[in-house]
Amino acid sequence: MYFRRLIRDTFNCINIIDEKVENTLTTKDRKSQSNLLEIKKDESNRFSSFSSFYDSYIQKYKV
Repeated sequence: MYFRRLIRDTFNCINIIDEKVENTLTTKDRKSQSNLLEIKKDESNRFSSFSSFYDSYIQKYKV
């Protein structure tokens, strides 16, 4: 019984989180959209940093 409740509550939490993400992605609120763009920009910066690190590693060790 405990595990059934735990599983049910876990799925409920997942559904709530999924719904919030969906609402944030489809919102017309400028602040939320701006925050999403910042997240995307941050991810892009991380990828660029990793790419440059990877390229320098390849050049240095001629892999």
